[in-house]
Amino acid sequence: MSVCVTPQKSVTVSFTPVKLHDSLYEDLQEKYNKEVEERKKLEAELKILQIKLMNQTPQPAPQNAMNHRDIARHQLSSSVFSWQQERTPSRASSSSHDASLKRNYASIQYPWEQEETPSKRGLRSDAGNRSFCDSNNPANDQLRSQNQELRSRVNELDLQIQVQEKELKVQLSKLQETQALLDKTRGELAEKDKTLTKSRDDLAQMTVQLQQSVDKVRTVR
Repeated sequence: MSVCVTPQKSVTVSFTPVKLHDSLYEDLQEKYNKEVEERKKLEAELKILQIKLMNQTPQPAPQNAMNHRDIARHQLSSSVFSWQQERTPSRASSSSHDASLKRNYASIQYPWEQEETPSKRGLRSDAGNRSFCDSNNPANDQLRSQNQELRSRVNELDLQIQVQEKELKVQLSKLQETQALLDKTRGELAEKDKTLTKSRDDLAQMTVQLQQSVDKVRTVR
């Protein structure tokens, strides 16, 4: 009686990595890069608008170092009158008269102090017109509006980038977990493949030994 043993076929296990997390991570990374580039462009436009707004804002006119009132007082204080030049014996008796004259001069209101000169009114009018034009300039209003819109857009992009960063961190954590599980599964499959190869070799050796035993039994008969 002969025993026929059929060797078992080797089992080949193929493992295909799941690329879902990889593609999702790449999409999020690309979207994040686009948001960052758009934010940089908006910040550059915002700087340009701020520079234009600063250039269009007129600088205040420089004020004169001394106005007419200061000039008049300076001339009055530096003038030399006749009673200051003459030193007569009657000077002591007329000291009260001099004091009253000085008080009168100090209390005098000059015409340029009572009424504004046309040049002063012109300067004040020009300053008022400039401030009025600045506040009612459509170009400045448009620049301010664009500036505000750009600031709002930059803030929105900041929030979107923060959300994208959080999502990227979550997806990256999941990807790392999946990669660790994949490496572990590959290691287990490699160990099982080694065990299967050893079992196949042992089976082949046992088959040879069994065939030899059968041949010996036939020879003895």
